[in-house]
Amino acid sequence: MQRTLILLALLCAACFAGLAVRADDKPAPKAEPPKAGSKPAPIDPAEVKLAEELLKPVKNDEFAVLCGLRYLLSPSFEDELFTGRWRPVCPIDSFEALGDGPLGQTEQLRLWAVLETGMARNDAMNAQFARLIKTPPPELQQELAPAGVFMLTLRAALARLTMAEAAKLMENARLTVAAAKRVSNACTAQSKWVTNEGVAPQWFANHFWRAVINRCALDLGLAVDFKLWGRDLDFLHRAHVDGKGWTCKRNQPPDVGEDVHANLLAMAAFGLASGAPPAQFGKGDLRTLEQAQKRAAMVLARVPRDYTDFVFVGGRALMLQAAQAAPEGEKDPAGWRKECVMLTQSHLGTGSAPALSTDFPAALGLNEDGAMADVAEAALGLVCACGGLFRAGAGVLEKRELSQLARLLHALATIEASKAPPTPPPGPTELDKRVEIALENCRQHLLLLQNPDGSFSSLNKLNKHPGTGPDCLALWALMHCGESRNSKAVQRCMNFLDGQQFGVNYSTYEIGLQLCMLEKYFEPEIVASGMYLAETFEEREVARKKLREAIPQRFNTFVDNSWKRLDEAFDGNGYGYGPGATGFDNSNSQFAMLGMRAAVALGSEVKVEVFVREAKRLFNTFSPVNAFDMVPLERHWKSREQSETDARIMIRPGGWGYGGVFSSDGKYKAVPHGCSGGALCGLAIAIDELALRKMLKPEDELAADKCLAGGIAALNHCEVRLYGLANERIKIEDDRAPKAKKEKRPAPKRNADDFEGMFIDALVERTNSTCGSGRGMYYDLWALERGFVICGVKTVGGADWYEQIATYLLSCQMPDGSWRPKNLVGIYSGTNVYIGTAWAALILKRVAPPTWSPQRRGPQAPPRPGKPVRPETSEPDPKPKEGPVTPGK
Repeated sequence: MQRTLILLALLCAACFAGLAVRADDKPAPKAEPPKAGSKPAPIDPAEVKLAEELLKPVKNDEFAVLCGLRYLLSPSFEDELFTGRWRPVCPIDSFEALGDGPLGQTEQLRLWAVLETGMARNDAMNAQFARLIKTPPPELQQELAPAGVFMLTLRAALARLTMAEAAKLMENARLTVAAAKRVSNACTAQSKWVTNEGVAPQWFANHFWRAVINRCALDLGLAVDFKLWGRDLDFLHRAHVDGKGWTCKRNQPPDVGEDVHANLLAMAAFGLASGAPPAQFGKGDLRTLEQAQKRAAMVLARVPRDYTDFVFVGGRALMLQAAQAAPEGEKDPAGWRKECVMLTQSHLGTGSAPALSTDFPAALGLNEDGAMADVAEAALGLVCACGGLFRAGAGVLEKRELSQLARLLHALATIEASKAPPTPPPGPTELDKRVEIALENCRQHLLLLQNPDGSFSSLNKLNKHPGTGPDCLALWALMHCGESRNSKAVQRCMNFLDGQQFGVNYSTYEIGLQLCMLEKYFEPEIVASGMYLAETFEEREVARKKLREAIPQRFNTFVDNSWKRLDEAFDGNGYGYGPGATGFDNSNSQFAMLGMRAAVALGSEVKVEVFVREAKRLFNTFSPVNAFDMVPLERHWKSREQSETDARIMIRPGGWGYGGVFSSDGKYKAVPHGCSGGALCGLAIAIDELALRKMLKPEDELAADKCLAGGIAALNHCEVRLYGLANERIKIEDDRAPKAKKEKRPAPKRNADDFEGMFIDALVERTNSTCGSGRGMYYDLWALERGFVICGVKTVGGADWYEQIATYLLSCQMPDGSWRPKNLVGIYSGTNVYIGTAWAALILKRVAPPTWSPQRRGPQAPPRPGKPVRPETSEPDPKPKEGPVTPGK
């Protein structure tokens, strides 16, 4: 089998490097995706494993570049590999396609990005150079974008050519610079893009391209008209509007294209000018450049507040690199920009096509044809990942030999082909769109509920110390609904929590919520440190130390003290309501584990005994239900090969109760859904932590996994078709409507197997004391959701559990964006006002802790924040250490 892969790799290298150009060659037709009806050739799992091993040493930044390069190249060997399989393809001819005509602007963009990676010359690249030599300088009217793209391509190509080869390209560069100079009004008040209504984004794009053309000319040793450039910069300087920056209108309404994109283009234009020899500019120009840097910082500080869903990724991040700008008050500007580059890398590393989709190429004037936007997104993102427009140093792939690069690209394609569907995956479903709208309505509702002091709790006036857990829950949900942490609402709440010193009433619940909220609040720092990307305990330790430096010390101290307080709530059997409290329950315990897990993500050194103890406790309190039939073991978090082995092991479904174990009379095929869901999540967290630390014996992992699989199987066996008829089964009245005389009806008869009826009866509440607070329908659904997500469960009872739960939640969202029982309208008070709403929002967002250990991440595991989607193995560690179930270890 290894010989097979080597032969395929050699074939790949031949296709990749062995092209020759002949005068009579004709352009190859555009490669189309293989038809879905074609029968795919089988891919041996051993080949996939070898491909994974080949890619394993590749670092994340290089992996992202490889993925972006593969998309732009569209290697011809993939056509056969993907026969009968679907993959997105680059919308222009393969890089290897033979042709002798000039390069179009879209092809120039592709060539520029490929050259910026540092990929070595091959016959395909030589063919592209031959076409570039035949490409005439662009004819310019009012847009400088064609000249800018051409100059970037020439500059990148000239770095690879000999002096004899370069003569024609140098002449074209001179002609292009002269042509751009003749379009002297492109960046002035006389431009057609400047009208009485405002300034069009194309005007700002011209300033950016003017700077690009001049910087390329300087690098090539060509003359630059600094007087003209300085005049243009003065026009751009005077277009600034206080409080807004460089926008298209003085009273600019919220609009990404006319506000953020215009600002980014202006910042990049000034940043590129700052990189030119300062002696060539006048003193006034230099003062303008210095002032522009300060103004850029103020604009970047407001962008997250005004556009909560805006991300600096791809071409947007490339502009930040060019501008060398960061938000005002940012302590580590370079680190902040690096976060944007890392986000771009994560979007590049998603397989065949980069997950970059913005309208920024249009703002740049890159609109030659319909294919250009997709190519531009990939090209701009790839150059960003490689270091920026005018980076210093070699390309990322410069040290890779062609044969080695070919093997890596073939490995990427092999892994993707092994998982590729026969038909294109569906786009956003109607349910996805409805969920997005529901979360936005929820965000608006929570904002309206916020008190002037930043709190959410309506009990503040009634109780001097109600605790801040409910406020942390509301803030946590608010941020997951899309509210930026830099917004005024989030900052007001954080100030309130600070003023209350994060006080608690029901300690375990509230501390757990506080830590979960802080994990979301400090998510940018966690992602930048690499915590979520750690594959081993050692890697996580390196990231943890970096993270501790990024988070303010007072929060580090708070997190350390918080998990220790949680630890003090353990009474020997489980977690109770707080330090020193007697008695325990699985409701408190699930919040304790969520808090412990969040503390680890925040960089605190939580003692490993916490996870050993909880794994043993949940293992020992798992309760099989004799009424259930034995079922094959199914571990959703293991590889397909392991699943085939597991299927020969039979287990008894069961679960956990409120007080740990629960009794069953042997008739009802049901388990406590909320407690079992919470326990699934807690056990999965504990086992994941121990697996990462290599403290998990295979037999202990199997024993714990039987409990996890047993809990899932119990809910699966019960066929939890949760909510389709909920509102028809139990009518909930609106107190505002006149009450009609109720007719007494006998209670419906339930069969022992009618789990749906029992579930609805148990969860739909009618009293103010139980709806939506620390118990009830939304609370239990959230426990179920977390358990299913962290265990990688896709279906329950043969149906998509998320689709059913989300559909039900959407059906009962109130017009104001909240979730609450209809009979409580008008008397809805206390913490119930927003707690049920917060639970519902967290369910719809599928908020669950990401899995760290590679051996615990199954095919349905959600991607970790900031993680490029790349091949991951789920094989057990070769030398596992002591486990959590063995006493005394």
